[in-house]
This record gives sequence, structure tokens and C-alpha cells, in this order.
Amino acid sequence: MGYGPALRHGALALAAELTTNLLLLSGVVGLAEAFAVGRSGGLGDDQLRDLLRTSPVVAPGLHNRFDSVLTGTSDRWWTTALGAKDAGLALELARAAGVELPEAEVVWHLYEAAFRHADADISVVTDLYRRHPPTTT
Repeated sequence: MGYGPALRHGALALAAELTTNLLLLSGVVGLAEAFAVGRSGGLGDDQLRDLLRTSPVVAPGLHNRFDSVLTGTSDRWWTTALGAKDAGLALELARAAGVELPEAEVVWHLYEAAFRHADADISVVTDLYRRHPPTTT
């Protein structure tokens, strides 16, 4: 990570890690939901890939998970167990400061639900949005 020297140790390092991890976890959920919306409107995986793969609205940090979230297949980089843990820790940190995070609460619940695949990569959260097999065009 590109943390500056002041953020490499102690409580600030933990806050920095939870900040970036929550952003990635939320982004993966957002990408899975965007794919679900597209599929609901009749877009196939190839069309979704063409539409979003190079779109500036997809954060650069999500590009390494893009195909995994789209196809539901991935190598394990960061498990759902760790994702759920970090989302929960982010919530606890914010609550301790008197801050409520409604989106993070939802993200945490989604990774808890995906936790049935405890050893799977966080991109498996996309399975929660797959009610029907994906179509390709």
C-alpha cells in the first residue's frame, strides 16, 4: 500500500488498512449489483464487459476483480471470512467515534452471507446476485 510513514504503525495503520479495505469491499458489492442490474435489463456478460471494463466509473482498484465478479469464478486472494472481519472492524472503529455507516452495515451483512464460502475470494459475493445463470451475447 502507498501509506505514508505516519500511517505504517499502530492505530493509524489499522485505520488506514480498514479505510482502504472497506472501499474495496464496497466497490466489489457495487460492481456485483451493477452487473445484476444490467443482466436484469437483458445485457449479457460480454455486453457488460464492453460497457464497463474500460469505463472511468469503475475504480482502478476494482479492475483486478472485474472478471471474477462478472463471471463468478476467481482465484482466492482475499477470503470472504477476512472481508467480513474487516467490514465489521471498520464498523466498530466508526461506531467508537460516534459515526454510523449504513452502507458499510449492508456490506458487512453481505460478506457475512457470502461467508458460507469462507475460503473463497471476496468476489464470490456476486453469487448473492445470481438468481439465474448469466447470459452471454
